[in-house]
Amino acid sequence: MGVLGAARIVRQGLIDPLASLPDLRVSRIAARELTRARTFAFDVGIPAASATYADLVTADDVDIVYNPLPASLHAEWSIAAL
Repeated sequence: MGVLGAARIVRQGLIDPLASLPDLRVSRIAARELTRARTFAFDVGIPAASATYADLVTADDVDIVYNPLPASLHAEWSIAAL
């Protein structure tokens, strides 16, 4: 799974609940700033950070995308992920 954005909801709404689902894992995260994505990834144990949202949605290790971006970006990035 890949995550578009390093919003606060990601830890509470995705990372923590996934701990009880051993067949799912977050393989990478992207944020507006690569340093933010890298910091968030390190803090929660995500193995990779992408430099852009486009890099994340085309990554070979991402089969599912969680989109916690602002509503104005949902259509663009959800469609790109599909």
